[in-house]
Amino acid sequence: MKATGMSPIHWGVAIVLAALALPCAMAGAADAAPPKAAEAAAPAPTATADRPEKDWQFELSLYGWLSAVSTTLRKGDVDTSTYMSFGDILHVLDFAGFLHLEAQHGKWGLFSELDYVKLSGSSQVRVPRIPLVRLDAGGGLKETIAELGGMRSFDGDRVGFDILGGARYIGMKVDATLGPLDMGADKDWVDPFVGGRLRFRLSEKWGMSLRGDVGGFGLGSDATYNAAAVLRYQISKSVAMGIGYRYLDINYDKNGLNLDSTTYGPVIGVAYTF
Repeated sequence: MKATGMSPIHWGVAIVLAALALPCAMAGAADAAPPKAAEAAAPAPTATADRPEKDWQFELSLYGWLSAVSTTLRKGDVDTSTYMSFGDILHVLDFAGFLHLEAQHGKWGLFSELDYVKLSGSSQVRVPRIPLVRLDAGGGLKETIAELGGMRSFDGDRVGFDILGGARYIGMKVDATLGPLDMGADKDWVDPFVGGRLRFRLSEKWGMSLRGDVGGFGLGSDATYNAAAVLRYQISKSVAMGIGYRYLDINYDKNGLNLDSTTYGPVIGVAYTF
């Protein structure tokens, strides 16, 4: 059986699938990386040949992902496809927050990410072949994504490169009701990932970064693919902003559940260095 679009019957499925790849909205951006950040959509660092070797440098980033989500869910002989634009997601969004913290010491660094999304909504579903009968349908979802990793940086005058590696936790709790039926799900897993990031210093104020990573490897999800490009502008010595585009694809196939979720769209953020 195949279904497409955002019919009321598939509303609950769509909201769950959308959140699976949001980290809000949405690894955050996992990667529109801020200076030395492995997963934030805030400004990515530019190359620098004079990085301090003795002192720690920290960067805190807040960002958003204005994403659309395309998903395919297969369970048994049921095949359901859904698409949600950013406007669709915004309509059922209760709260979303994305926070990235990075610490750099010379050529080595650590990064941590915390993303939280809460979605909820309700509608009425018409009973097939009984047009006058409708059932109340509702659902809610809470998703948490936490990331911890490390990096090794190689810097030049105009171009730099970071080797990235770490683990990403994805936890999801969903509640759904359809008339007298009360359904719920609680699922989480951990994905290892490896990747790299190129950093370019375009001028004194402008920089750009290109990042990509691959994860899962069958240990959590089957595979995840993440890519981001970010243009960065240095407002002051400690404040920068960035804008870019991010793509994230999650493939999960375990216990009779096959999920293919793709999230893509612009990212924008601000970073504070101290």
